[in-house]
Amino acid sequence: MDRSQQAWVQSKYKLAFPHLTRIESNEDVETQKRGVDLYIHLLGEASTRVEEKVRWRYYNDILLEDWSVYEEQKPGWARDMSKITEYLAYYFPETRVFWIMCYPALRHWFLENYEIILHPILRDRIRRLGKENEYIWGKTESPGYNYHTANIPVPLDTFDPAWFRKNFWIY
Repeated sequence: MDRSQQAWVQSKYKLAFPHLTRIESNEDVETQKRGVDLYIHLLGEASTRVEEKVRWRYYNDILLEDWSVYEEQKPGWARDMSKITEYLAYYFPETRVFWIMCYPALRHWFLENYEIILHPILRDRIRRLGKENEYIWGKTESPGYNYHTANIPVPLDTFDPAWFRKNFWIY
């Protein structure tokens, strides 16, 4: 991200967390694996853990990672019970759309509604949105290790409106 996009992201964090005193990038690999990209420090001694997801193009959905390593059936961030993050920041820098979600509530929703999400009617809706199948595939290549992530685009109107208002904030 360029400087203006970084400044925009920081301004959105200040709106989402009015008592923000500083944003600290997490440099610890072990807690990064558990979903902590940032610590948001608040007035007093309080802080909260945030995982960030960036998509460059805006869609009227949230892309939930079902499998982080599909070949090994390693759970993705949307279902991984080892994640300790409290909030998910999900944003689109090019279109200036920024969301904050309560991560434990989102994970619970995903697990509780997994069969509904994969139901043929929703899969057909996803296809009509221009997706060729229920998964959007990601590919990671690094020396000696190649794998795919399996992601499900969930249209925003799939969420119950009351749940959405309680757990999902747009800035």
